[in-house]
Amino acid sequence: PASIMLTFGSKAVSDFILNWVKSVERIPSLRPYVVAALDVELLTLCREKGIPVFLAQGGDIIGDKRNLGVNGQAFGQNIGADRYYRTDGAAFKKMGAVKAKVLQTMLEAAYDVFISDADVVWFADPWPVVGRVDNSVEVREDCKFLAHADILVSTDCIDYGEDYGPGVIGHEHNTGMLFMRSRNATIELTKEWQVRALETRDGHDQTEFNRILKGLYFPGVPGKNPTYSYMPWPYMPIYLDKPEAGPRWTSSASFCKESDSVKDKCWHPQELSAADKSARSISDRDPASLMDPCKPHLEVQGWMRGVLRNALVLHKKTSRTFILPQFQCYCERHWWMLEDGRIPAGAKQMPMPYKCPMDHIFEPAEWYNHKVDFREPGRSSPTVVGNLPMAEFLNGHMFFTRRVQEYSGVKPIAVHLTYQFGDTADYVYGKRQRLRELGMWLMEEDKYFTEGSFLSIVDDHEGIDPIIEPYAKM
Repeated sequence: PASIMLTFGSKAVSDFILNWVKSVERIPSLRPYVVAALDVELLTLCREKGIPVFLAQGGDIIGDKRNLGVNGQAFGQNIGADRYYRTDGAAFKKMGAVKAKVLQTMLEAAYDVFISDADVVWFADPWPVVGRVDNSVEVREDCKFLAHADILVSTDCIDYGEDYGPGVIGHEHNTGMLFMRSRNATIELTKEWQVRALETRDGHDQTEFNRILKGLYFPGVPGKNPTYSYMPWPYMPIYLDKPEAGPRWTSSASFCKESDSVKDKCWHPQELSAADKSARSISDRDPASLMDPCKPHLEVQGWMRGVLRNALVLHKKTSRTFILPQFQCYCERHWWMLEDGRIPAGAKQMPMPYKCPMDHIFEPAEWYNHKVDFREPGRSSPTVVGNLPMAEFLNGHMFFTRRVQEYSGVKPIAVHLTYQFGDTADYVYGKRQRLRELGMWLMEEDKYFTEGSFLSIVDDHEGIDPIIEPYAKM
């Protein structure tokens, strides 16, 4: 098992691939990395430059105008493999299917994959945010709960303040920066993603990614219009409350901030070390002690019920099936007397805590009477999805236009060149221009700036001040 950085592309964006590689190679901790080449030309170029590369399986279908998928007649493909796929709907959808297949293959090979588009520039190491599979990098304290996520993805949110709150859930997930852990849930999702990207009539791979996760399809029926009543992928978002505060939402087993612990009345099975220590000492306690042997059980049940109450509200509001956590108890349930919270027979052999059945602490009939749609723990495989914090994984508008990195006080980790203009099927002019303006286009030689005769405009505000003065007070 390993964690790896991945990008992909064709010969049409080869210089963006090389720019991505240069930005990654400036940060040694981003290794290993690899390029998935969508055509032989890019494969050859990367090999000549000593760049780790492999040929993406199925990449030849992208430029093949005859291969449009079962429902491809809705799209007429106008470009071949030598053009910029993003400008052609049919080619772009097929590219998304190939990308999902590459991810499936790497996840099945036990790689945790951080895939980013070729138009992403890296400034710093993302592993302290998302974690490496070998635990070789310590995860930041404010990002501990992100380890519960199968998938972490950037968003198209352009509101720096809204990124702190639940409103970000409604924004489009942008797969230009996407981290996937090698888990069954993510592998199954990539399989579904391939089918949807290739066979549906509209949208593209990012559209389908969002539709799948937000439950807009009946499972296993590709090519149909999205529905708005079914949830094939159990999906619970995570978002960062603030860069320094930690996430507020996590998997179905826990709904609290990283800073909240057992003492703060949030419950998670892995966070019971203090109560666990007390419970394990019960059988050896001094008989003369005034300690209540059932106190740990009552305290933990109180915390847990608070969490379950919040989870049930979310269950009702989102119409999502509620997956029960694995309950832990510190007291046996019996019709007669207990000794130190245990049935007297065999009490010394009873470990505490123990995984207890639901009917030890709840009345199952009441759950059914109240029409709670729930499933037992360990019987489902929820896809837990988190948002990469926008302040560090910036989209193009927030970085190049609003310049949030200049006033947020947060150092960006990467930027994806979204929200830009000027690209054509022949070349990605707009994105390259933005990178040049901020010195982030790493492909230029010095002579680009030094050789030739130049004309510049003097920066003199005197002529423009009367024009802008009325607006300065707005």
